[in-house]
Amino acid sequence: MSRPFRVVHPGDFGGVAVLMGGTSSERDVSLDSGRNVLEALQRRGVDAFAIDGIPDLVAELTQPPGRRIDRVFNILHGHAGGGEDGVLQGLLEAFGTPYTGSDVLGAALSLTALRGQGPPLPGWKWRPVSIVLLSVVAFGLVLTHAGLVLSTIGLIIVASTASREFRLRESVISGILLAALSVGVFVIGLKLQLPIWPGSG
Repeated sequence: MSRPFRVVHPGDFGGVAVLMGGTSSERDVSLDSGRNVLEALQRRGVDAFAIDGIPDLVAELTQPPGRRIDRVFNILHGHAGGGEDGVLQGLLEAFGTPYTGSDVLGAALSLTALRGQGPPLPGWKWRPVSIVLLSVVAFGLVLTHAGLVLSTIGLIIVASTASREFRLRESVISGILLAALSVGVFVIGLKLQLPIWPGSG
């Protein structure tokens, strides 16, 4: 087991992205909490800066010359566009970036605990699950014809319609960023033989 990270000087934290806002219904609460955390870190001499939502965070992580992000202080709230459903945690795990709060498993277990002990949660919704599953199947079917970029963007847009808080502009931005990341990781990094654009296979 690795030893816990202990900070002696504020500079040891490196660049700290205070992730706040987002697109969930709890955006205002997140912004208010995030500003307080940001001010407290900066008063202590930490190189902290604000990032509004997951798409902006992905842009900073994938598009040089972005700011150096050594760790993320997550103040997002909510599930759709928030940071409490495991999506953000999985993303940061993939980048190897340390973050505050529960990990992916912890987010899933907390939902289980709420269902068992807390107030009743909404019943199972088949529509959003079906949309996500169908979008993944469609991605696999059209990948070789449409290419990785268009297939990924389409997957994100279609899957995002499963949320009641669906916003086309943000879905398109997320799709473009994830498509660029997919090309960088799978085609350029791992050198998988995947078509990037239609007819390029």
